[in-house]
Amino acid sequence: MDLTQKQELYISRYMRSVADVLAGRLSDKQCDRALSRLHARIMDQIGAVDKARPEDVDVLDVLRKMGAPEKQADILARVWGGESTRPAAASEPAPAPASPSAAPVHDAASKPDAPRPSAEPPVTPASAPVWLGVFSWTATQLDWPVWALRILAVLVGLVTLPLALVAYMVAYFFLVAGGRMAACGPLHPWRMFFRPTMTVVMLTVIHFAARYAIRGVEIAHTVWLNRALPDMGEWAWFEAEGVRMYFWAVVLLVPIALFSAMPLANAWDYSLKRFTQACTALYAIVVSFGVASFVVGVILAFVKEFTGG
Repeated sequence: MDLTQKQELYISRYMRSVADVLAGRLSDKQCDRALSRLHARIMDQIGAVDKARPEDVDVLDVLRKMGAPEKQADILARVWGGESTRPAAASEPAPAPASPSAAPVHDAASKPDAPRPSAEPPVTPASAPVWLGVFSWTATQLDWPVWALRILAVLVGLVTLPLALVAYMVAYFFLVAGGRMAACGPLHPWRMFFRPTMTVVMLTVIHFAARYAIRGVEIAHTVWLNRALPDMGEWAWFEAEGVRMYFWAVVLLVPIALFSAMPLANAWDYSLKRFTQACTALYAIVVSFGVASFVVGVILAFVKEFTGG
């Protein structure tokens, strides 16, 4: 079953809405398992449409039949051992009125709005997460404005480039593993392996395809014209810069591809996935210009020699 990026976005938004409502009602492990089962059910329902390429209306109809995210979160919470947020009056009979002579009960546990004791009160983020919520959590701990941290992170990122993204991901895993911050969504290990690996494979294929194309031109010139290749000068700029271009393409795009596989909020994972694909296509275009420049240099050198110029 082949889904479009737009259809995957529909599903991702629905899953995140359910995860937001479900947060705090299940343990992290239970929440991940519940959301994984829900995603599998959604994919099964879409697969039941019996179309190789489901249409957008098919995906939206399946999500509509699954119910509102709040309702679906209630179902998952009950099934996986959490608590429902539905009003108690809807499912339980009202208690019998106490007699006038009965003494009032001052038991905090009997009051519906009484807070439950907790060894570690949950940390409320300073604002909604834009990516993974690391800066929101940090701003709350330091009592700083979150916008200031984000501006500082952008400035650091402009200097350190991919190292900033790597440090951000490491901080997220550290906070989630230590139980200091709730996960933004379930991790997909296969996706985290597949996207950066495929980025490296595509860049490598493009690089070596260009190298062998130039090598083929050199062999053809030597065999057919029975003479060595002339000095290409600036026309052979790809041979001088190709390795450096490949190195920086890998260094810059692989961390972004890995970051796009994280459970980012606000559909940033899909945006960064498309950005990585666009940059890979741009790299292929630049490499193609390098090969074309080499071929044009060979042709001009041959014409110059043939005309005696």
